[in-house]
Amino acid sequence: VMPFELCEEEGVSLAQIVAAFVAAERLLDLRKTWDMLDTAAMPETLRLALFERTAQGLRGHIADVLRAGHGSVQPGDLIEDLFGGVGLLSHTAAQLLRGEAQEQARVMADELAVAGAPAEIAARLVHLYDMDGAVGLAHLAGELNVDAGALTGAFADLGATLGLDWAQQAARRMNPSDPWERLLVAGLSRDFEQMRLDFLARSNGVSPDTFVGDWLGANAAAVKQFRSLVARAQAAPAVAPAMLAQVASQARTLLGR
Repeated sequence: VMPFELCEEEGVSLAQIVAAFVAAERLLDLRKTWDMLDTAAMPETLRLALFERTAQGLRGHIADVLRAGHGSVQPGDLIEDLFGGVGLLSHTAAQLLRGEAQEQARVMADELAVAGAPAEIAARLVHLYDMDGAVGLAHLAGELNVDAGALTGAFADLGATLGLDWAQQAARRMNPSDPWERLLVAGLSRDFEQMRLDFLARSNGVSPDTFVGDWLGANAAAVKQFRSLVARAQAAPAVAPAMLAQVASQARTLLGR
């Protein structure tokens, strides 16, 4: 089901999804994860649940590869372009997490431990989710000719400061039954990442952390107002897609300054 949903969400062909899957699997070293899930001793219900969780974690990476590759169906080219940057981030991902992403990693680790997942498989699954956004960041780092780790730190700081990391995670936790709401939520989840990448793409030779810091200082009043909107959404008894759509709309306007 997931490949066809991604075709609909991203507006691409099944061939493009397959190419992006191949590239993402190689970039994230998932073959060992599949092998471990196949062979490790565990209840079959747990095995199926872990396969499902891995597939869900891979979903965002496939979408990121599609965007970075502009719809390419040549996975070899994508792997060659992105392998170095993704590999660097793979070794530093845990240290680069901020705010909501850091909390989600802790919660997932606890959930997997309670479920009885083998420790090595659990660690690989948490790492897969920790690497969320790595493909887009590696691609942008290559285009800007900047260190991928420094770019990722600025990306994470911006998300934590504005609350966009919370909004992105909130969108990813949603599972609406209505097909149009599903498309909306999937788009919002990607957009909360892409808008930060688009913002950082404007740094043009300025170090990413300096660029973010200077922008936050110059727009302190607007940032404070935006944070109050995010706080209202966070305080709501239940977060609805319409709330996140409004947050995304205002975030786009704010980051366009």
